[in-house]
Amino acid sequence: MRAGELDRQIVIQREEVVGDDGFGNEVTDWVNYAIRAASVIQQGGREFFAQAAIQSERRVVFRCRWVESVTPAYRVICDGVTYNIQEARRIGRKIALELHCTAGG
Repeated sequence: MRAGELDRQIVIQREEVVGDDGFGNEVTDWVNYAIRAASVIQQGGREFFAQAAIQSERRVVFRCRWVESVTPAYRVICDGVTYNIQEARRIGRKIALELHCTAGG
């Protein structure tokens, strides 16, 4: 992975408990887990009919330097768009990470 290919900045976030609402219920929020330079590969998209409306989905793959413990429970923010992680793949021996994501519209 060449540094020149990493031309975008992504924020990987995870959901954490940040307190309670005073009635014993946990309050969660998305917290920054890692900020990395990444390359973006557009995988295309699709439109489908669901719940009496046309929905769209964009698929994107982000490649970045290794980040420990990223799972599909995390999310990625890039250029103001929030992406849900569908799969996190390790490249090599913890050299890089490939995040297969979708952004619904």
